[in-house]
Amino acid sequence: KTDSKTGAEYLITNGFAVITKWNSKDTDIVVPDELGGYPVADINDYAFSDLRYTLKSIQLPSGVKMIRSNLFQNFNQLESVTLPANCETINANAFEGCGALKEITLPDSLKVINNAAFQSCYRLKTIKAEHARPVILQSAFRYCTSLETIALGDGSVSDSTGIIDSNAFYGCTSLKNVQLPSCFAQIGNNAFGNCTSLEKIDLPDSLRELCSNAFSNCYE
Repeated sequence: KTDSKTGAEYLITNGFAVITKWNSKDTDIVVPDELGGYPVADINDYAFSDLRYTLKSIQLPSGVKMIRSNLFQNFNQLESVTLPANCETINANAFEGCGALKEITLPDSLKVINNAAFQSCYRLKTIKAEHARPVILQSAFRYCTSLETIALGDGSVSDSTGIIDSNAFYGCTSLKNVQLPSCFAQIGNNAFGNCTSLEKIDLPDSLRELCSNAFSNCYE
């Protein structure tokens, strides 16, 4: 099916719309929550591939719970992303190499940021999260060289399942301050390695495992 307003091609699966191709050439996009009266629940990996060099901003529909791998990889003009309000997972390389992206706000529902999801977003300065406390996997924000502050959401020791995996913030050379809530239990090898400007990190009481070289070459 094709939506007459947006030009989006989509399938209906189990009562939900799955976007397979976005045909509009607009550089600022608001993806609707419904297509053809069906709630949008998924977006295929290469649905926006024709906009790789032109897309500047996108607001994703609230019903999408998973951002697929490579969905916006190397979209080098992408400046602004509004993640779905109910997003639970950002898969591997989803926003890797988005060199114009400056800020990301993580929704409260977010549980997992997968490998290299935001790797090499070299203009990314701020990660905002009011209540989100996700598992952050390998190299998720590696080489985000403009990143200055990480303030993750609140949590409790009784909910201490949070992980910052190996190399998650490796090479974030502008990073100065990190605030972790009391839900993180593990910080992996080189998680903050080569963060040469790091001045302050608040480690939570819930922390059970601080792996070797977690803060290697943090000169400050």
